[in-house]
Amino acid sequence: MKLNELINYLEYAIQYGGVVLLEDVGEEIDALFEPVLSKKLIGTGQNKRIEFNGKEIDFDPKFKFFVTTKLPKPHYSPEICV
Repeated sequence: MKLNELINYLEYAIQYGGVVLLEDVGEEIDALFEPVLSKKLIGTGQNKRIEFNGKEIDFDPKFKFFVTTKLPKPHYSPEICV
C-alpha cells in the first residue's frame, strides 16, 4: 500500500471507528503517526478531534491502531511503546 493510500485509510478509520494494522515495521516509525500513537486528542466531552496529516479530524473512540514487527528486540521511543 502506498503512503498516500495508508494516510487516507487511516483518516477514514480514525473518523469512523475502524481498525488499522500496520505490519512489518522496522525500528523507525514515521513522525506522521506520532499524534495517533500518542493519542493527542483535542477537545473535551464527546466531541474529540485529532490533528493528523496537517488537519483536524473527528476521533471515534472505537478506532484501533495496531503496529507489528518481525524484529526480535526492537528499540522504540517511550512514546511509541505506550
